[in-house]
Amino acid sequence: MQRTVPLLVAMLLAALPATGQIRVIPEEKLLESSSPRLSSDSSSLAFDRTKVLLDTLTEDSSPVSLEFRMTNTSKRKIALTRIATTCSCVEATAGRTVLPPGGTSTLTVRYDPEGHPGRFRRKVIIFTDASVKDPAAVLEIDAVVGWNHDGEYPCAMGDLRLRRDTLALSSGETASVRCFNAGKKPLKITAGTRFIPFPVSVSLSPSVLQPGQEGKILITCPSVGKPGTYPLILEGSGARPSESALNITFEK
Repeated sequence: MQRTVPLLVAMLLAALPATGQIRVIPEEKLLESSSPRLSSDSSSLAFDRTKVLLDTLTEDSSPVSLEFRMTNTSKRKIALTRIATTCSCVEATAGRTVLPPGGTSTLTVRYDPEGHPGRFRRKVIIFTDASVKDPAAVLEIDAVVGWNHDGEYPCAMGDLRLRRDTLALSSGETASVRCFNAGKKPLKITAGTRFIPFPVSVSLSPSVLQPGQEGKILITCPSVGKPGTYPLILEGSGARPSESALNITFEK
């Protein structure tokens, strides 16, 4: 009987609600929090602004570059240890990572709207040597990224739809054209370069475009041999070759 008592107690304890357990919050949830707990350095870093509201963009808009100026208002050195963002579409770099008392640094933030339509709020989270887990500052970027309402994919080539059917390309550059499979079968698009008198590299991402899926055609020209406008024939869409030309103007 004595042996059954400890076992019974253990079973009763296991049945109790785990109100005293510590809840571990993943870092990505911390970064998504509207107001994460800040470290002691939050009062020592002063910013010229902490929130930016961008003008309305479209997916075809050029990447936007923003600058945030920060100042160490404390009497000790502050080291920036890590900068995180809540989306891969946002990149952030600091000009100086060690700020002496009164020192300043510029944080450059680059946002690329391509492939990210909708209303968004992205965050840049700055960590210092004061804490590994708690950030010293959180910056916000708010914007609305719209689709191209006036014909999202106006250029039709069989079941393949393109945002545009012309582009310009110089030596050493890579250009992209967004595309869409409007058909009911997967598309594997290949490129016919027989009308272009010098080497070009063409790839589709993803390599097979599923029905209703968006993708991107990437064209790279290592060196323009003879400037001019030449047709790149996109094969595999079901359209005739005369209806499948992506006209590229090659420039030196």
